[in-house]
Amino acid sequence: MNTNNLSKKVLSLLIALSFVLINCQNPILAQEKSLYERLGGVYQIAAVVDDFVDKLLVDPIITANKNTVSGLAHITKPGLKYLITEMLSQAAGGPQKYTGKPMKEAHKDLKISEAEWEAMVKDFLSTLAKFKVPNKEQIELVVIVGNTKSDIVSLAPAAPQAVQPAPAPAFPQAPAPQAAHPVTQPAPAPALPQAPAPQAAHPVTQPAPAPIVPQAPAPQAAHPVTQPAPAPVVPQAPAPQVAPQADANQVQVIPVVPAQPEAVPDEVLPPPSDLPPDAQIVPAE
Repeated sequence: MNTNNLSKKVLSLLIALSFVLINCQNPILAQEKSLYERLGGVYQIAAVVDDFVDKLLVDPIITANKNTVSGLAHITKPGLKYLITEMLSQAAGGPQKYTGKPMKEAHKDLKISEAEWEAMVKDFLSTLAKFKVPNKEQIELVVIVGNTKSDIVSLAPAAPQAVQPAPAPAFPQAPAPQAAHPVTQPAPAPALPQAPAPQAAHPVTQPAPAPIVPQAPAPQAAHPVTQPAPAPVVPQAPAPQVAPQADANQVQVIPVVPAQPEAVPDEVLPPPSDLPPDAQIVPAE
């Protein structure tokens, strides 16, 4: 073998080995480990998931949703832990592959609310603190879990209700001032009776007499004055009767009264005589 060629090959190997050693010693050039490796692999991830699911299924906010509780009957608690371990391992850069349903399809009938999501994140952070996961890895795990929120939460939080203003307090009204001397209200005028309507049939209806309007009493003076005796009331002659006017469209029928024959006084006859007819004296006419 040519010595020159051997020397060139040895020199090339030494240069390559030097480059590898320099990269390994320089942290900037060295490749950073994956989250999966920094968490300790699948066994450490499975331990974290086991504690997290146990907390999740006793959380009163989570278990208040009957749809979530009944959904475990189709998957069981160990099966849920297995699928979450697969999902986190794959998302962290491990060799595992998630074999469950897509997040949106798996949670479409559970009707998970915003309050349930916040309770789940709180339980997850509590488990990470228990296993003393560093802050950097905690943030990366929370980001991985947060990317699934839009596929899991289906109920939007309720809009805050507008605060109704309190009604103004009712202040008592001051009574109206009373006059020093009460004003006497005048007595109401007496109701005058209405005259009855005239009747169209005969005989002629007499008009009703005019009502006597009572006079208001005269004010009394401080010292009473002797009033003269009232004049005697002279009765008024009755009003003449007015025959009703006949209707122009009607013909007034006047009954004809037959003339009565004058009464003829009976002749003064002499008392009957006891004499025979021949002996009676007949008065001369």
